[in-house]
Amino acid sequence: MSQRLLAYLCLALSMSLVGSYVALSKPLVAALPVVLLAWLRFGIGGLAIPHWLAKPATEAALTWKLKRLIFLESFLGNFLFTLFMLYGVSLTSATSAGIIMAAIPAVVALLSWLFLGERISARVWAAIGCAAFGIGLFALSKQELLAHTGRWLEA
Repeated sequence: MSQRLLAYLCLALSMSLVGSYVALSKPLVAALPVVLLAWLRFGIGGLAIPHWLAKPATEAALTWKLKRLIFLESFLGNFLFTLFMLYGVSLTSATSAGIIMAAIPAVVALLSWLFLGERISARVWAAIGCAAFGIGLFALSKQELLAHTGRWLEA
């Protein structure tokens, strides 16, 4: 199996895990507070990770710049993501959250272009546009449903 195919397979599996996490979070946020669920996630991760922390003798020491980058990545990519995702799922349906979160790859591409200077092809720009358009259609359909029924529905 080529490295590229293996990479795509791993990314597809990771997105499947994220999708199941979002869907399974809906009943959990109905029963437990969002902050407690976030702490449980980090607690389970904290128990699973210690054996990976041993630094190999050949590995260089981390610089302060790299430590700061790791902190920001963890804070933004784990802590805030978890809190916002769980809070969003608590306010809407798992389907709505999943559709909106399907734009994550497009947002990653856009942020890679903005912050990392990566080149974006016309196809990727089209994908970013489709993601934004799809979320817009989804948001409009919810507003139309509310307008036609004349009542507030849980998304």
